[in-house]
Amino acid sequence: MAKEPKGLTAENQKTIADILASVTPVERTVKVCIDGTLGDRVEALKAEFEAAVTYDAEHNEPDTGPAVLAELDLVEAQVAQATVPFVCRALPSRGEGSWSKLVEAHPPGPDDEGFVWCPETFIPAAIAATVVSPAMTPPDAERLMESLSNGQVGKLIQTVIGVNVGDDLVPKSGIASGIRQTYEQSSATASLSESPIPST
Repeated sequence: MAKEPKGLTAENQKTIADILASVTPVERTVKVCIDGTLGDRVEALKAEFEAAVTYDAEHNEPDTGPAVLAELDLVEAQVAQATVPFVCRALPSRGEGSWSKLVEAHPPGPDDEGFVWCPETFIPAAIAATVVSPAMTPPDAERLMESLSNGQVGKLIQTVIGVNVGDDLVPKSGIASGIRQTYEQSSATASLSESPIPST
């Protein structure tokens, strides 16, 4: 009698009908801070806070660090307000509306050597087809690309392509406990010089 695969029992084995009824597209969210002035402000305040901590330690005066932290709190709120989550949903692998059909619709031109698609037309089309929130058209995606920096656009494109053709799409078991352990360790050893503002 053939052994069942490890971890599977007759009770938890799924039929193809079960699987087809349960499948949902892969989704990933990439966050982009659309206020380009905040990064510079964050870095300036971090340096100011580090200087304030040093000054407070060396002088018997009222601490100057808390005032800088209060300003950092305000900037943190601005960062959160200016950060837009782009929800990317994978296209199906076959059929109409699939990733392969999208690639076929934008073949590379004679000057696009080394590309499997036309970079001028495919990228905005792929962004518009994959990003489900906020919804946009290819012309919207083109205008977005014209407004953002290369780094911001690259971050979005990487997620769009990754969610469709990436090879690491299985969530890792135990990831939450790993994050919690890392956080607890870092919290125990964190110094006051660390900024509460996340990287943008």
